[in-house]
Amino acid sequence: ASPSLGTMRVTLAAAESDPAVLHRLVWLAHETNFRCELLSLDSLMVGSETWPEMQRWSREAHCSEVWGPARSGLNIVPDVDAQETPFCWLSPPDEGWDRCRAYLAAFADLLARWPGCPSTVAAGASDIPTCDAQEFGRIQQAAVEFYTRTFVSKFQRLPISPVRSRISSDVQVASPALSRAVPERS
Repeated sequence: ASPSLGTMRVTLAAAESDPAVLHRLVWLAHETNFRCELLSLDSLMVGSETWPEMQRWSREAHCSEVWGPARSGLNIVPDVDAQETPFCWLSPPDEGWDRCRAYLAAFADLLARWPGCPSTVAAGASDIPTCDAQEFGRIQQAAVEFYTRTFVSKFQRLPISPVRSRISSDVQVASPALSRAVPERS
């Protein structure tokens, strides 16, 4: 049996040479780690590990709005068969940044419950749906800085950041460092 990622067959040769397979594996690892880290830090910051089960599930569903529709914590792993996964972290002047309003609003609203959340983030959560590009960028920067500082203070390392799920066709994968990192099969 050959390993698969959803409906995509993944062979060692494909993982070593196919930019789409390699990028998809790296993207899934980053995205899954980001989601797990956000849920873990949120649980620590709001103390939800002591909450009743239904209340915890509700908070996890709220966390999941940072990357998509509200769901349970079971949606930690991205849909491996999705052809298009939106990148939720565009910033002005990136084309399409305004499609990220709901994700930033959910992120800011989540952070607003954490001790020490800057007023720019807490108050900005309700402004995000209608704010201009400059204000969006200001709130996004404050939210990411607060999240990163908080993560580092709790876990003594930098968090994993989300990465884009799509790559352009001109991306070259095989680098000498990457080739050495993948053990040869005997």
